[in-house]
Amino acid sequence: MLVLKIPHKLDLSADEKKVWRHVAEQLGDQLIDTDRFVLEAFCRHFCRWRRLAAAEQAAVESGNEYEARRIGRNLSGAQKCVEASMSKLGLSPKDRRRLGGSGTPGLSNKINPLLSMLKDR
Repeated sequence: MLVLKIPHKLDLSADEKKVWRHVAEQLGDQLIDTDRFVLEAFCRHFCRWRRLAAAEQAAVESGNEYEARRIGRNLSGAQKCVEASMSKLGLSPKDRRRLGGSGTPGLSNKINPLLSMLKDR
């Protein structure tokens, strides 16, 4: 079963829905119904990471070193959550090889699905 649509039961923010659509479009037929839980977690973690990264940058630009360090500690934890979710979805070439042997068909030669989203940061 494809997970291209966002289940109505999920209470995702607009940004989280955007991430869901982007990843679901990139992975398409590689996703199965049970992946929706990991995809939901990834969307939430990724958006939190982006918000914290923007807040840290604003704190650095304003010269508030204490706030930048405080946010940086949270950012580190958020990064670990994003990486764990990415691994479970097979969003890096290494993870695709681990999950699918020689790589997930259709993705092995593509650019990482998150690359364009990370550039928007």
